[in-house]
Amino acid sequence: MLIIEGTESLSEDITRPILTVGNFDGVHIGHLCVIEMVVERARNVGGNSVVMTFDPHPRTFFNPDSPVPMITTREQKRELIEKLGVDVLIEQPFDNDFASLSAEDFVVKILLEKLGTTELIVSQKFRFGRHAAGDIELLGKLAKEHGFAFTLIGNLLFRDTLVSSSFIRETIDSGEMELATSLLGRPYCIEGDVYPDTRRGTELLNCPTSNVRPYNELIPAKGIYASAVALDGERIPAATYIGDRPTFEGDKRVIETHLLDFHGSLYGQRIGVEFFKKMREDIKFASIGDLQKQINTDIRQIREYLHRHAGDPNIQPLHWPEASGR
Repeated sequence: MLIIEGTESLSEDITRPILTVGNFDGVHIGHLCVIEMVVERARNVGGNSVVMTFDPHPRTFFNPDSPVPMITTREQKRELIEKLGVDVLIEQPFDNDFASLSAEDFVVKILLEKLGTTELIVSQKFRFGRHAAGDIELLGKLAKEHGFAFTLIGNLLFRDTLVSSSFIRETIDSGEMELATSLLGRPYCIEGDVYPDTRRGTELLNCPTSNVRPYNELIPAKGIYASAVALDGERIPAATYIGDRPTFEGDKRVIETHLLDFHGSLYGQRIGVEFFKKMREDIKFASIGDLQKQINTDIRQIREYLHRHAGDPNIQPLHWPEASGR
């Protein structure tokens, strides 16, 4: 996949581009419907499939004091879009010049003059141009005037709710990870570096954990999660904690993951933590002994949950390092 950092960086012609435009944060099941059609249509006409995204998110650009927490990192978004077979990804800088383009100038100067768009495929909620003044009705009019094809895809509903990045953010923020998996088409994954911390899990609780410094901006709600860690091409079952360690009077939120039946250090490695289900809330225990008992219960319940869902393609296959731990 060719990655272009804005149309100003375009140095070569794109063959008969079939294009879609949007933020595509999360690359969720609604996005898949649009992008997969772009790829299929491009292949049918012998052209290039092109996805244009924005950086930063327009809402963040206009409200920098209240930035939108992105579901995916830039690297995750690139990887997800590339897996769909897209030929060209344009990461358009969303700056003052771009934001000031009128709806018609966006179509004529960017989509047609810069890219030579053959066909534009978007969903019903697509808006474009200064102050998001351009809508589907105007787009249809401009397509007719300037002679490019325009295909509209209906909005996708899940249980009578519109599938959107905003809805998915709310779902993850509240810890509804099974719902998030359905909306994303895959488990939500945080990527981050493992760093040394208090070693309290190993030395005091007999439950060694890897502390993760996340690259992702969106962190699920506090609690204990059935999860998996992506490591060396495998997905290892895990129990993951998000919280501020209230039993130890902690004052900052941490992400700690315990790999089931795994022995070894992950310090310095970059891992991905996939979240399947929130098992319980983060609570303060009266004693370390009570906390130890609850951790053992958490691990047992997470094992049971993962084995009950052995047929779920979003969870399996998992690699259990030791058969005796199953």
